[in-house]
Order: sequence, then structure tokens, then C-alpha cells
Amino acid sequence: RRDYAYTMESTMKVQAMVRRMLARRAFERVRESRENAAVMIQQIYRGFVAFEDYVVNLASTIYCQAVIRRFLAKKEFARRRHWRSINENATRIQSCWRSYKAHTDFA
Repeated sequence: RRDYAYTMESTMKVQAMVRRMLARRAFERVRESRENAAVMIQQIYRGFVAFEDYVVNLASTIYCQAVIRRFLAKKEFARRRHWRSINENATRIQSCWRSYKAHTDFA
């Protein structure tokens, strides 16, 4: 009877130790999964913030490029208008000169 009681007590102690060890492992897994979840949430949030910053920077860059292109296009348009008027004036002068020359040579 004594050996049986001793065996039962030892068995219960071993079972308790095993259950405690399994409970610790389960608790560690839960804690690690919570930590991993927290890290995952932080990663997703940081990625979201970085993407928002990227979108804002991209929009600002596109706007600046549009303003600069508009400025350059206006400048080029003014330059071409100026040279076109110079060419038209030169053509008028040449036409008048040729007409004068033709009239003076004919007479």
C-alpha cells in the first residue's frame, strides 16, 4: 500500500511538472505570437506612413515639373513669336527692296 501511494504521489508530481512545462511553452507561444503581432502591426503602420509620404512627394514632384514645363513652354512660345515677327519683318523688307530694285532697274 505504501509503495502504491509513493508511486501515485511521484506520478502526480511528474504529471504536474509536465503540465507546468507544457503550460509554460503554450504561454511562451502566445506571448511570442502577440509580440509578432505587435511587430507586424508596427511594420504595416510604418509601411503605410512611408507610402503616404511617397504619394505626397510624388504629387509635389509632378506639380513642380508641370509648373516648370509650363514656364519653359511659355518662354519657348515667346521666343518663337519674337523670331517669327523678325522673319516677317525681314521678308517685308526684302520684298520692298526687290520691288524697289525691280522698278528702278525697269525705269
